[in-house]
Amino acid sequence: MRVVNAGGAMNSSLAETLLSAIRTIPDYPKPGILFRDITTLLGDARAFRRSVDELVHPYAGTKIAKIAGIEARGFILGGDNCHQPLAGVVPSPAEGKCIETPSSRARK
Repeated sequence: MRVVNAGGAMNSSLAETLLSAIRTIPDYPKPGILFRDITTLLGDARAFRRSVDELVHPYAGTKIAKIAGIEARGFILGGDNCHQPLAGVVPSPAEGKCIETPSSRARK
């Protein structure tokens, strides 16, 4: 994970916070893959709050109507990221995975 600030420089404090909160599972789902499990990030209130703050910071002061939450992790992060800019969240599941939503109907 590469974390950069507005000037493009690596923010080691942020990177360390996030990387230490995300579990890495080697060889899952197959050999050679490093699976990044964010459930540990979600369970760490401070690290999760920091990740949400960093994701919404670049858009502070802009008007955002909706944030798309793509797939399962996006549902969680989309909901949390819509809180600060007072935007709605539009869940966007893979086709056939969840109940029909306006965004899934639009893809058909």
